Amino acid sequence: MFDDSLHEQLADWVCPVTSLPIPDIRVLRRRARRRGMRRVVTVAVVTIVVAAVAGGVTASRAGTGRPAGGRPVAPQTASPRIVRMRLRGLSEECVS
Repeated sequence: MFDDSLHEQLADWVCPVTSLPIPDIRVLRRRARRRGMRRVVTVAVVTIVVAAVAGGVTASRAGTGRPAGGRPVAPQTASPRIVRMRLRGLSEECVS
């Protein structure tokens, strides 16, 4: 493509655009408002998705792994009494 043909193509495209009427100020404000609302919605959706992913990762990592002693970590919601009962298979009367 030569510079002359590129210049002609650009001139063909620019001429119709320059001949269009200038939009009313109300139209320009409406367009700006819509673009602003799209940005707000996009930021809100991205924030919600990131928070959900971070919360899911944090929840899945809670109570996993082994401490330095090598014994398994009990879930935070279970009391030691219930964990002992499950491990030994004893009834509640025998443990207390």
